[in-house]
Amino acid sequence: MENIEPIDNELMRPADETPILEKAREEKEKASQDIIFGFKEFCTFLGVSQSFILRKEKEGALPSPRLVSKGQREYREYTVEDSIAARNSVQIPKPNLENNIFVFNNMKGGTGKSLQSFSLAAYCACAGLKVLAADGCGQGHLSYHLGVIPERNMHTLAHLAAHEVDDYRDCLQKTKYANVDLIPGTVMLNHLNVYFLAEYYKW
Repeated sequence: MENIEPIDNELMRPADETPILEKAREEKEKASQDIIFGFKEFCTFLGVSQSFILRKEKEGALPSPRLVSKGQREYREYTVEDSIAARNSVQIPKPNLENNIFVFNNMKGGTGKSLQSFSLAAYCACAGLKVLAADGCGQGHLSYHLGVIPERNMHTLAHLAAHEVDDYRDCLQKTKYANVDLIPGTVMLNHLNVYFLAEYYKW
């Protein structure tokens, strides 16, 4: 599409951003809490036995986990980074999910699109795969879950769709996971249909 006027960010932004920003801060605080695995979950996710992990730790191939005291017992805790390090250190095969594109789409809200997208991105991150996530939700739920709050000067999926940005790499944002990049979504996405219809009828 040629000769399309740039999106007027101010016109497409709600008059009062306070509720949105408050919600964004709440979501970012939740997102800052890392995924924590228990010992059984960690082994199940990697597809190995508990005795295998214990043996590799004893051999020095894997570092000792963090121990958290709960009452009179101590429990092992593992993070996403621990799962990536474990796969690389003892050469545990990664899931066969590389070079795939997954799309979660539904016109109805509340069907779990953002949750499923986040869950798959987190799973792939835990498995040590590189992930590019694109948030097509006007509420930006996927962005918030990945620890990214879109700001005024940030290029988003709306800018890319409206051809204000030529290279998708200009929209990439780092997330809470080192191997997951994000193209953020904002409320501006909700106005793109009107924007494109207006441009269509100009022709």
